[in-house]
Amino acid sequence: MKAPAPAPVTGYYGFDVLASKLLAKTLHHQMASDGFLNKISGFATLAIHAGQDPEKWNSAAVVPPIVTSTTFKQPAPAEHTGFEYGRSGNPTRNTLEECLAALDKGKHALTFASGLGATTTIASLLSCGDHIVSCDDVYGGTNRLFR
Repeated sequence: MKAPAPAPVTGYYGFDVLASKLLAKTLHHQMASDGFLNKISGFATLAIHAGQDPEKWNSAAVVPPIVTSTTFKQPAPAEHTGFEYGRSGNPTRNTLEECLAALDKGKHALTFASGLGATTTIASLLSCGDHIVSCDDVYGGTNRLFR
């Protein structure tokens, strides 16, 4: 005869204490000998953690800040600190690209400031005789580029 399952105990704010105990037990089994969690393996876990390294931004934020700046300060002409203009990249896009690459098990991913930027980049990678399949109701600039 199986022992009855322990009755859940409702904690503060209605959180289920039993669930938190099970989570703690699960995490304990995933701990490496150094006390840190083992390598992220699940897709959902990877989706929320990949590319997020709080040491990369100058704050104690665990979640990456959303950078809306369109221009970035440079120490002097021709001395670049990693970012120039929002259209060519920013810390938020870098974090997204790292996450997308990890989810796709790739080394790199690219994001673009505009759809036409993405379209032009892909078109520039084609060789003479290559084909593109597209629908008729794409962005007007894309439609003109493809014709």
